[in-house]
Amino acid sequence: METEIGNYMLKHWNNCDNTTRCLEDVYENPNKAISIEKKYIDYLLMSGKEDGVSPIYCVGPEIISYPIVMIMRKTLSTHEKIDALIGRITASGLIDKWLSFYNGTTNEFFKPEESGKMLKFTNLKPMFLSMGIGNVLLCFIFVMELIYNHFIPS
Repeated sequence: METEIGNYMLKHWNNCDNTTRCLEDVYENPNKAISIEKKYIDYLLMSGKEDGVSPIYCVGPEIISYPIVMIMRKTLSTHEKIDALIGRITASGLIDKWLSFYNGTTNEFFKPEESGKMLKFTNLKPMFLSMGIGNVLLCFIFVMELIYNHFIPS
């Protein structure tokens, strides 16, 4: 990172403690980019897949995502240089080498889309609704029993 762009990036580097806020900053500011772990961004982008809605609403046509997980706006001032760097990495065969290493390992990688559907609060709403209706019905029956026992002596 001896280059002018590298020095500029190091000078303006900011560690982010809230990824969602940082992604919103990237969406709102054309001169910001974020670099995060691939598995984390896959989780963010695919966690709402079964609902058809991605929880990251800012990822649209004005955002680019590379496999090495550099998310930026197309209007970022260093976009062309980063794009050229990614092109060189791809042309040199490093991406293919990384993919062959990834596919050739004996370890089983966790694939959330194959492990089943993730349980979310929205999946539990019908259960809570039926419990609420049941509790209201039970309270109504209890009040009716109290009224019955109070006004009709045995």
